[in-house]
Amino acid sequence: MKHNHYSLAQTDAVNVTLTIKEGVVTHHVTVKITLEVAEGDDLINTERWQIRLQNDFIAELHALYNYRFFTQDGYTNKKITDRLQSSADKVMGKGVIRGVELIVEGIVKPSNS
Repeated sequence: MKHNHYSLAQTDAVNVTLTIKEGVVTHHVTVKITLEVAEGDDLINTERWQIRLQNDFIAELHALYNYRFFTQDGYTNKKITDRLQSSADKVMGKGVIRGVELIVEGIVKPSNS
């Protein structure tokens, strides 16, 4: 029986700008995304594809955060992490990324909103 050891790969903090009301930025959400990945080749490949993963995550978060259905339970709920997991599976292949954790580091409301 093979026992996998898992590591955590973490993205840099990502700032997601939300434009909800008539094209005006309503607030900025800063998030950090942590991926659970098996050590070895999966971890090495995840590190190689980190920029692509981060770009896909940002695009997904921009889309999701603009819909109340996804944010009514907060910015880190299961609906959102499931979508990020699906994005990771498309890039890396199903099962490479074992888990996705999303942490909100800050929410700032700009002075113009």
